[in-house]
Amino acid sequence: MTKKEILKFGPALGLTVALAICSTATADLSGMSFNMVSQYTGSPYWEGEGIYDLGDFTVSNGTEWVGPQENVYDFANGGVVVGWIQHSFDIGADYVEMTTTWMNLEVGDAWTFLSLLPGEFYGYHIHWVGDPDIASASLSVTGNPINMGDLNLYQGKMEAWVDSFIFDPQSDDRITINDVGLDINMQGIAWEYTNIAGNEYSQTSRIEFTFCASDLDGDGEVKVADLLLLIGAWGDCPIPCAADLDGDNDVDVADLLTLIAAWGACP
Repeated sequence: MTKKEILKFGPALGLTVALAICSTATADLSGMSFNMVSQYTGSPYWEGEGIYDLGDFTVSNGTEWVGPQENVYDFANGGVVVGWIQHSFDIGADYVEMTTTWMNLEVGDAWTFLSLLPGEFYGYHIHWVGDPDIASASLSVTGNPINMGDLNLYQGKMEAWVDSFIFDPQSDDRITINDVGLDINMQGIAWEYTNIAGNEYSQTSRIEFTFCASDLDGDGEVKVADLLLLIGAWGDCPIPCAADLDGDNDVDVADLLTLIAAWGACP
């Protein structure tokens, strides 16, 4: 078998999602709006950076965004185009799925490598329109690649640069939950697989969420401080408020019972 090293540099994998936040807490992502922007940072081996607004979307059934097909280059052979790669993005009530699909037209019946640009950030930033009260997130990967991670494709300083950014492709540390949304850093992932020229391959990264709407102060647990916030908001809530846990436009006994049932550390 022969080995051909394929390194893909390009802007489309990373997405940033920028949204306005409203004060209503939600128990899942159903019907939530979001805006996506693709972003990648530069490195000593790829100048500059890119950031691209991909548009506004709403969580629904099926895929919300499908990117264009981009070229895949063989940098071990003068940077010639050897295939294409495409990304899609689907958000459901309690998950995000990012699917990468590619075809290598030049390398057949061989162990093949496909690598994403290593650097500070090459991934997705999601800012929600609303407050989904995500308590935790877990990442898993399925698809065609046989091996993922640092494949030692390079030599010298470039290999040292890549090594300095490598961590587990399926690590939950690639996901950061922040005050306005979600960061998903897919930098440095490389796939090893057996390629047949003209065959289409795919890999899906799935992030599953748990929610904690009763954690009103956002400290990761439901306790007395959250109870006091709920009592302080007691009564009509014509303008959506976080303490209205059942979404009926007032804070009442039903919301109190919901909070008590969630007492303790968020999942």
